[in-house]
Amino acid sequence: SGGYGSRFDADGRDHHIFDPATGRSAARYLDVTVIGERAMSADGLSTALYVVDEQTGVKLLAGYPGARALITRPDGRTVTLGA
Repeated sequence: SGGYGSRFDADGRDHHIFDPATGRSAARYLDVTVIGERAMSADGLSTALYVVDEQTGVKLLAGYPGARALITRPDGRTVTLGA
């Protein structure tokens, strides 16, 4: 998941993934990829993880044994959460 897909403005600040806490487009990460047993779960998790902090992400992933997330931070560094 990432805000680069469906943009609502030329510079990409406004896109299709909304942060429910603010009602605005999420801007925490560049992208999130989830690797897991089921594609539907991985897809939903990647979108959910895109809007939460890394500590909350670890807690979410705990409910999906074996799943892991690759998160690209705004500085370009990638971190792995989970399995």
